Amino acid sequence: MVPWITSSITIPNATVVAAGNAGWLINSVRGDDALKESALKVQAACVGLLLVVTGCGGMNNDDWRSKSVNVSSAASSAFEKLDTNGDGQLDSSELESCPALRDSLQLYDSSGDGNIAKDELESRLSTLFASDATLANITCTVLSSNRPVAGATVNYAPVEFLADVLSPAQGTTDSAGIARLTYADADLPSSLQGRDLMLIGLYNVTITAGGETKTCGHEANSSSREGVNPTFDLKKL
Repeated sequence: MVPWITSSITIPNATVVAAGNAGWLINSVRGDDALKESALKVQAACVGLLLVVTGCGGMNNDDWRSKSVNVSSAASSAFEKLDTNGDGQLDSSELESCPALRDSLQLYDSSGDGNIAKDELESRLSTLFASDATLANITCTVLSSNRPVAGATVNYAPVEFLADVLSPAQGTTDSAGIARLTYADADLPSSLQGRDLMLIGLYNVTITAGGETKTCGHEANSSSREGVNPTFDLKKL
């Protein structure tokens, strides 16, 4: 909310009051009209205070580098959507509807039983977002029978239970099969638009090459090589 600031001065035979917010100012003078000049000075003081409080650019701070994640809420949302039999575990059949978790199972299944329990999901998300969802340079390599695939379109779609924080990312592979993934400019802070950046997190991935589309998943993180540069072999997907 834009702050409201009131300033007043009292001088002989008159009280000058100036009040305003970022959008408009009003002033009133009780006393001689000749004191209007004093009122204008107070009004100017209000403007100065507003600039200090809100900044010259107003209240719109578009210089973020990370976004906070409520991991407890995200885990609850994931189980509401994915735990179709209500047993408190995400089994192999349920994980098929979330390639990001399915293909990152080893990171989430701390018990090694092949399933993901809610506390396991929340624990891993807490580790992943320990410093919030931060911007990072994420690339991926697309191969076919171990050979680089050029011109493949790679789309990263955030998992549904993190879609309120993450955005879609996209990239196209070069001659070495490497795609530099990035958010659309509208999803990046204004000072970083045009750069290859995206937020770390869980994404369902689709890769289109040669008229064929393959689906997989990826936990984009900044703590491992696979996290920042996964390799997808189309023949193995």
